[in-house]
Amino acid sequence: GAIFFNAAPNEGDGMLLPDGVGQSISLNYPGFSSVASTAVPDHPIFNGPFPTSTSFTGDSFSHATISGVELTSLLDGSTGVVLAERFIGAGLAIYGGMTATDFQGPVPDTANLRANIIAYGDAIAVPEPSSAAGLGAGLVALTLCVVHRRRQRSKAA
Repeated sequence: GAIFFNAAPNEGDGMLLPDGVGQSISLNYPGFSSVASTAVPDHPIFNGPFPTSTSFTGDSFSHATISGVELTSLLDGSTGVVLAERFIGAGLAIYGGMTATDFQGPVPDTANLRANIIAYGDAIAVPEPSSAAGLGAGLVALTLCVVHRRRQRSKAA
């Protein structure tokens, strides 16, 4: 599966975000940035399904930076990485320190970026084997019910 952690705190000193394998990812506050630009221009989140730019601005595009092991930077702000991803096994985690799109520009590119992040996560997400097995078992049971009913109807006729 895929998960998107994003937080833009206004107080405290940041937080640790889970990564599922015992290595913490740090959300570092304060890490204010009024600009952000892509570190990987050909990454899927910048190429659809919704049009977006690769350079962003805002009163505060982000309030925090992201740091940790095995992260790939997706957006770099003036104070550090503000959006990063990490593949963990067959899954994907995306981490951000971005503010709400109301504080960012250009419009509608920032909202489209968020939509692209979600679409990217959905495209990456692969059902867990137990989910696929459950779906398969349900389809088999449904098929057996249909066959049984058809046999019952032909006997009655």
